[in-house]
Amino acid sequence: MGKKFLKYTLIAAVAVIALAACVKNHTTVVNQIVADSVYEGTFYVDKSFSKDSTVIFLEFPDNSDKANISLIAVRLSSSETEFYTIGIEGLSYSATSSKITLTGDNIVPTVSGEAKSDLTIKNFQATVDSNADPERIVFTMTMGTHEVSYTGALIYKKYIE
Repeated sequence: MGKKFLKYTLIAAVAVIALAACVKNHTTVVNQIVADSVYEGTFYVDKSFSKDSTVIFLEFPDNSDKANISLIAVRLSSSETEFYTIGIEGLSYSATSSKITLTGDNIVPTVSGEAKSDLTIKNFQATVDSNADPERIVFTMTMGTHEVSYTGALIYKKYIE
């Protein structure tokens, strides 16, 4: 009886350790996709205008296979006097253990809540590099007639649980 108990206890312990290893690896992969993250960096427009300390939100909504980016308090030229929140929805993404790649084309953004077809986004390309310290996001796109890019560092991240 004692040998049988020890044998089953040993088998159960090995199974628990194997399960824990699987769960740990799964958690690592899941944690690369975030529910929300916030970056602060420099927003560039047409290589003639830039705005430091620009904040963007990167979101992966529940029950969706797409990502969204919100640019907070931006303008597209130095002559504009108002700042806008620009929403870019429906970005495709793929993830590895250390990078998230986002892409999109022909996306009509919202500017302060209103769709703006004259600013249709083409060739959106972004990379989130979690190996960088701090984590960084870099993206480029054509927004209407403007060439836009952004480089920012992570200031907040919430993982999918």
